[in-house]
Amino acid sequence: MKQCFQSDSPCPAIHLGSCVPYERIAVRTLRTNYELVVLPGDSGDVLVRGGRYFEEFRRARLSGSSFGGNWLRVMTIEVGCRLEFQVDGARIVTSQIQAVER
Repeated sequence: MKQCFQSDSPCPAIHLGSCVPYERIAVRTLRTNYELVVLPGDSGDVLVRGGRYFEEFRRARLSGSSFGGNWLRVMTIEVGCRLEFQVDGARIVTSQIQAVER
């Protein structure tokens, strides 16, 4: 796997717009390892597996990465931030991202 960087960010990051459909992304947080599969389209929809909320692959919308406040990097997975998903109208926020790889 190759670690990816986004040119306008000092931290390793992946923007979903740079991914091809069905590309797999590995995300390691403080507490959990997640596996994401990018779904076609520009809505931010992914299949996600990992942690207590996603024991099996489940469809979710990746909102983006944040530090826990109002600031959000939309459809971006960024090291040092928390990943935010929308699933069935509920917001799920991970622990801090430690690493992200394609």
